[in-house]
Amino acid sequence: MQTALQVRWHNVDPSEAVAAHVREEAARLERFWDRITGCAVTLEAPSSHHRHSGAQYRVRVEVSVPRGRIVVARDPPKSWTHTDVYLAVKGAFREAERQLADHVRRLDARVKTHAAPAAATVARVMPDAGYGFLVTEDGREIYFHERSVLHGGFGRLRVGSEVRFVEEAGDEGPQASTVKLMHPRRGNRVGRVDVLPRPDSLGTPLYDLIARRRSRREFGRRELTETELGALLWAGQGITSPEGGRAAPSAGGLHPVMLSVVDARGVWRYVPENHALSIAETRDRGPRLAAAALDQEYVAEAPATIAVTARPAVLEPRYGERTERYCLLEAGHVAQNVLLMATALGLTAVPVGAFDDEAVLGVLALGEGSVALYLLPIGAPPRR
Repeated sequence: MQTALQVRWHNVDPSEAVAAHVREEAARLERFWDRITGCAVTLEAPSSHHRHSGAQYRVRVEVSVPRGRIVVARDPPKSWTHTDVYLAVKGAFREAERQLADHVRRLDARVKTHAAPAAATVARVMPDAGYGFLVTEDGREIYFHERSVLHGGFGRLRVGSEVRFVEEAGDEGPQASTVKLMHPRRGNRVGRVDVLPRPDSLGTPLYDLIARRRSRREFGRRELTETELGALLWAGQGITSPEGGRAAPSAGGLHPVMLSVVDARGVWRYVPENHALSIAETRDRGPRLAAAALDQEYVAEAPATIAVTARPAVLEPRYGERTERYCLLEAGHVAQNVLLMATALGLTAVPVGAFDDEAVLGVLALGEGSVALYLLPIGAPPRR
């Protein structure tokens, strides 16, 4: 049901046992037809000064359904009143089920006889809430629920998706009783929107990491652990196969990209072959690196910065004028891997491309022949 079951008590003391019986009967009714949108039940007994032994209970059941409402005991005959409240509830729901069956038969006949599917496009869709709106060819908006979408296609709907639908009258206006997503690959009309499956339906861990990755510029004070630093560097340039393949792709497998780490202890080079760090400078170069990064404060505040550089000479003999392009591409692969690993470890990071190239190379103690491509300040998130 779209709205929660309502139970009202008139001159009857609320009882959890009776309420549970009502919920069971309502659930049975919904199993009979799962398009019920709401149900309200009122239990009534004579007022206290009219109450006597064997007082009869009355039960009113109101069921909201597409194209109408079913009401049992609007003017109840004596046969619908009972001295046993449980029998009263059961009798009212059986009558509601009978009326509901009649309603479903009438609705099915109307759809089969009169309702031809019409064309529309998706105007809005709320995946978390489970509903959306279509816009028809004449500009009207039509509500639809995820259960109305055939073949479990609700997750594939996007704004602009083309559908066929059958319209019916709902409690709050027109709504679609069925929605069918048109095949996204049929037809070659220019401007056609191809609807793709939602990636979160795959349930892969990588989806969660990509969805959560954000550039964040606030860092806590603690230093990175050796385990965290090792995981970050491995994600960027670590060896992942006996043949020497690495975590990030590289043109010709030549790997011109190098990773350096700048922290309070100094400057370090990552050595993928040994998964180790080689020290290049023993002084804290963080302030100088921040100055080289055009005085961006968060570079100075980060506990560590991974610098991505490249040696174009490694590629030039084979790739000539395309060398620069391949270096840039590889730097992007490496940086994204590092940022995703930071997300997986619960760290914060931000890619930085604005800096003085020569000043950065000076901080890293790298001479001519190297090119500075990326700075990746990384640290634990600040405590709130």
